Amino acid sequence: RQAAAGEAAGSAPFGSRAPPPTERWRCVLTLSGHTGDVVDVSWSPAGHRLASVSLDNSVRIWSVECAIAGGARLGGPNQLITSLDGHCGMVKGVAWDPIGRYVASQGDDKAVLVWNARDWTQSARVEEPFTRTSQKTLFRRLRWSPDGQFLCAPHAYKKPAHIAAVLHRPTGVDTSAWTPEVDFVGHKSPVVVAAFSPRIFTRSDVDGTGPAAGRAAYCVCALGGQDCVVSVWLTCKAKAACVVHGLFTEDVLDLSWASDGATLLACSMDGSVACVRLEQHEIGSPPPPPRRPPQHRP
Repeated sequence: RQAAAGEAAGSAPFGSRAPPPTERWRCVLTLSGHTGDVVDVSWSPAGHRLASVSLDNSVRIWSVECAIAGGARLGGPNQLITSLDGHCGMVKGVAWDPIGRYVASQGDDKAVLVWNARDWTQSARVEEPFTRTSQKTLFRRLRWSPDGQFLCAPHAYKKPAHIAAVLHRPTGVDTSAWTPEVDFVGHKSPVVVAAFSPRIFTRSDVDGTGPAAGRAAYCVCALGGQDCVVSVWLTCKAKAACVVHGLFTEDVLDLSWASDGATLLACSMDGSVACVRLEQHEIGSPPPPPRRPPQHRP
């Protein structure tokens, strides 16, 4: 975490022979039940539930409250909340809505399913523009924007290009109307993973029509694909803000943002991890945190 955030506290002094500090992790809970490889997990916003997906075609929702409270180490039936079986193919990506209402999953059945986290019913099944995909990928890591308004799903295709589709959260009574908001077009091979920066950005010239018109907030999303390329997009622009070539020689497998919202880590099938630092002139700047009222002391 410290390396990703650019902090220096987690490393030994340069030139010294002191060993780097070691974090000691221990297993507090084991959740068993999938019959195939688990390929993606996602925490609920409150951190007391976990969604997992597997090559056994299922999505499982677990309770981890007992582990947080120091309870049982071996997950049993009480830890499994539900098993969602709407996919008819291997499930390769899952993402929990930051607002906490939905869980989205994507699989080899060329569909994105949106589940209602209140009663675990299927709210929507989105098949376009995923039905025309043909090539296989190890993962299909879809992700939500930090405000929960957008869901970016990889491994989509619109002739003649591979794309990532950005779906807009429905605002009316009909919760099944997950309409495409924009397509991120540019990768030459299937997109494997999407990842939104945890911060919301603003910039005065995002649409080129003047400082006042461009102050609307927007999100930043990174994509990685089988073409070994990492691209960074703004939800307010049709073209990529940044395209990084030459980082890897094999598929990009996963992406993760640091808490500063501008540092991106990427890993590849070639065994390497890359760190990309994006500047303000490339993606804009996050708004300052809201001012807190002064605390009154008794």
